[in-house]
Amino acid sequence: MDGIKFFRDLDKKDAHKIVVSVKSGNVGLLAVRELIATRLSQNAEIALLITLHEPTKPMLTEAISAGFYKSVAGQNFSRIQILAIAGPAK
Repeated sequence: MDGIKFFRDLDKKDAHKIVVSVKSGNVGLLAVRELIATRLSQNAEIALLITLHEPTKPMLTEAISAGFYKSVAGQNFSRIQILAIAGPAK
């Protein structure tokens, strides 16, 4: 875990936790499984994996299997989110 962020839903009651993990190099299914475990142990609603490479299909499948956070407005957000950052322009 590399960071923690908080958000408030539309009801603006309690703050909800997001755990953040930043990985470089070849990231695979194990990184997603570890993030799922971290989210649960930290009692976070959402976990974010930031990586340099696009996620593989198995990574996306595993992320979706962790379920969804349902907002007060009724929107569903994946509990495990993966954000691929493009490298520097060449």
